[in-house]
Amino acid sequence: MILMLSMLTPDRRGGQLGFYYNGVRQLGFPHLVTAIDLHTWKHYCHVFYQGEYSVYIGGEELGGGTIATSRVPVPLRGVIALGQEQDLLAGGYDPDQSYRGRLALMNIYSRRVTEAEIKQQASCGIIASGDIFSLERDEMTLTNVTIELQEAKEFCEASVDYVIFPERRNLPDSLQACRRVGYDMYSPSTPTQNTALFNESLLFSSECLANNYHLWVGATDREQENVWRKFIDGTIVTDPPFEQNEPNGGDGEDCILMFLLSGLWVDTSCSIKWAACVPCQVSYSKPLRLRGLCSPTEAETFYEVLGYKSEKPYFHGYYGNLVYRREGVEWEMYDLAHSAVVATTTLLSEDSYPIGRHRWTLRRGICKLPPNAEITLSFSVCANTEFACSNGDCIAKKYRCDGNNNCPDFSDEDDCQMLVLPRGYRPTQPPTNTQGNRPLLLGSVVRILRITRISDVRRAIDVEMSLDLQWPDPRITYLNLGDTLEWNKLTENETKNIWKPRLAFPNVYDGKINLIQEEFSVRKLKGPLPPQYNDEKMGK
Repeated sequence: MILMLSMLTPDRRGGQLGFYYNGVRQLGFPHLVTAIDLHTWKHYCHVFYQGEYSVYIGGEELGGGTIATSRVPVPLRGVIALGQEQDLLAGGYDPDQSYRGRLALMNIYSRRVTEAEIKQQASCGIIASGDIFSLERDEMTLTNVTIELQEAKEFCEASVDYVIFPERRNLPDSLQACRRVGYDMYSPSTPTQNTALFNESLLFSSECLANNYHLWVGATDREQENVWRKFIDGTIVTDPPFEQNEPNGGDGEDCILMFLLSGLWVDTSCSIKWAACVPCQVSYSKPLRLRGLCSPTEAETFYEVLGYKSEKPYFHGYYGNLVYRREGVEWEMYDLAHSAVVATTTLLSEDSYPIGRHRWTLRRGICKLPPNAEITLSFSVCANTEFACSNGDCIAKKYRCDGNNNCPDFSDEDDCQMLVLPRGYRPTQPPTNTQGNRPLLLGSVVRILRITRISDVRRAIDVEMSLDLQWPDPRITYLNLGDTLEWNKLTENETKNIWKPRLAFPNVYDGKINLIQEEFSVRKLKGPLPPQYNDEKMGK
């Protein structure tokens, strides 16, 4: 259970958890940090007693301290708003300060709740109704709220959600389809769960039902014969619902398909060239991220695969955006908060999803771009420390532009530019000295390779030498730099667009200089800048 009272809100200015107590802001709890898992019930208990504050999450005390106010008793003549910040008494509501989720068993007591009671409540035991307020007992004014009945014990049961991708693929491609959205192939644990999966698979009549064995199941007995373990975590399925006379393949058949006529399982070879639909078990450990827009916070780039629209899974943004198939190969991004289409894209086939990088057309102005402008957006589960391949796969950033094809689509070696010149950059204008109005200092190393001739008559010598010049240019943004100088050689086009010092040797005999070779490189002096979470490539 996630609880949001009008007196408890995140501190927008510093990111700390804070609240007002009798009109005095309390910010003395820097260690109060906890993960908020989506679609998961969590028990919160806030205890205010004799000027002290404690918070229990999941039955465990995680923070607390002294309340900084001289007036400890809390007057109860007021209005309580659940799930909505109130800036005025029963008013001053801001949609950005509202809670979207489920709430249950909310109680307020006039006494101090004991630790034993808190643990009992957190474990879904008996919960006494609050004498000041009880959500189950007291009447509330509801706005944009739905009510459903649920047994209290279900709050402590781990829920397993899944989504079916209704396109037929072989086993490796099915596993990859799940992993590209941060999930893994789903396997039911009980016959009841299997029946539910079978019934849901029947919704996709035009796709999955073209084969008698229409659905992959995420379990294998490769480790031990006839001991079926889930792909996602290796746990054992104790009562696998196999068809009669199945499994029958021995060591050669270590994977599972579902039989269309009964919904029961049959074992099959993991390398069989058989195409079936795939159920993917939802995981919130690696959110799907939409990059390429101008989201003000990283959490606004997070998405999940939530349900179905137009017989395809759709993507739901944590902050309300939807990305779904409109019809055929057309996909649409929709802003629920403003009831407006944001952008559209056209994919190559009806079996495709907007995973990876795609060109989108804006349908309204956003990110300082006008309507009908084209923009590249990327859907992937890649972390900020990874490079996002064009197909949605992820590789470590160190493999970006290293001369080897590490992405399956080779996109890690595309657009390996090293220099981004700012607007107004002129190759005839030298960089300024960062230490003030001083001349730019050049570093130089002269190496005499050999003396080829000495002439007393001409009073001259012929010399072969190498000359290294070094200078900083902080105006340029540098990309894809390797750790060694040899990996950072500039192309001819990059070289002609930057400022370079011009060499002159006044005392050269007859002014003759034979330039054998000239090349320009960039030396990496320190690590990269912090990653930009809106970067659609997450390049380095």
